Amino acid sequence: MTYEYADLKIIKKEANGKLASIFSLRYKGAAHPGQYISIWVPGIGQETFPIAHQDSTGFNILVTKKSDVSKNIFPLKKGLILVKGPFGHGFPMNNLKKTNLVMIGQTHLFSPLWFALSYVKENKTSYLKTSIVALQTKPKKAFIENLKKASSDKNINLEYTEKAEDFKKLIKKIKFTKNTNVLLSLKEEYLKEVLSLLKSKKVQNKNIYFYLHRKMNCAQGICGSCAVLGEKTCVDGPVFRFDDVLGFFE
Repeated sequence: MTYEYADLKIIKKEANGKLASIFSLRYKGAAHPGQYISIWVPGIGQETFPIAHQDSTGFNILVTKKSDVSKNIFPLKKGLILVKGPFGHGFPMNNLKKTNLVMIGQTHLFSPLWFALSYVKENKTSYLKTSIVALQTKPKKAFIENLKKASSDKNINLEYTEKAEDFKKLIKKIKFTKNTNVLLSLKEEYLKEVLSLLKSKKVQNKNIYFYLHRKMNCAQGICGSCAVLGEKTCVDGPVFRFDDVLGFFE
């Protein structure tokens, strides 16, 4: 982890349609599913990006052509990017071993879950079944082909849809057991609805983990822009266990 911006080299760019690309950045340190980095574009600004995967060469991030920062990064195919991190508390993957996992997310926000899924695939004997329910959101091709390939594994089941109502139906179809942990990555309005659905399915609060997508300016817990009920998303999160932060959604 570094609190100072450093140049990371772009080693690969994989298009996910016209408005999204997965960038691979060279990095030698360790990152964990659910952590994020901060990218600074001089003269433009700073933005945080969840890490989508890590291997021996570095890590990946999904960049969508949306904000001023991402629009400046998006055309790049090589060169250096100013990065600091990784930061934050991620998913407690070691504590979730020997359980069934359900991952629920919107495809344009799927990076934290993709990292968790990659971790599961690399340590497949440590986990039971993994079910994925994805709401295909704009840009619509983000992660879809990657998810299709991942679902070829016999222990991974994928369901996805473009319709919000069908998305809820797919969640309702899942058979949740006491040995099931749920990982979420959704916009807050969807997050509230899905948490309500999980409650109706008798999923225990202690078995639900979510990545809270909030604007994190300083990434060091100083500015308070991402604070919610005394918790600073950038340092106390961005992954939270539901029973620890019930007041978020009251």
